[in-house]
Amino acid sequence: MHDSLSVVGANACLRQLVGWRLFKLFDLRLNSFLMPDKNEKARRKALQRATREDAKQKVRDSLPVPVPVLKALFNYVDQQLKSTECDNTLRHTLDFIRNNSLPEKAVIDWLEDNHGYCDCETLWNSEEVVEESVPGYRDLEPSTKLH
Repeated sequence: MHDSLSVVGANACLRQLVGWRLFKLFDLRLNSFLMPDKNEKARRKALQRATREDAKQKVRDSLPVPVPVLKALFNYVDQQLKSTECDNTLRHTLDFIRNNSLPEKAVIDWLEDNHGYCDCETLWNSEEVVEESVPGYRDLEPSTKLH
């Protein structure tokens, strides 16, 4: 609030000092400097889009196993949590990993890097990262095949 008051006060002082016409000219130039034109807005939007796509690609490149295998893992954990509460461990996640001979350390490290520190967080956080980064994730068929 204080900053906006000082800007208003500065504008009033500037108007008095230089006169209304010169102030308006200065104000228009300042606004054109501060406000991006359509080309600049489009450039910024394209840059944001590219940054988001780069982040999604980094997630896809970091996946420890194929996406259908992760989907099978998430589905398994989801099924297990329907009959038992989360005990703040990766018990069901580890069961799936071990039963399907997945690279345990790589998968657990990836899940933890994506805020999956227990079974329920694996679903809420890690799966959400995959859903947001992999086009068509919801339509993929789960699989336990590594290749």
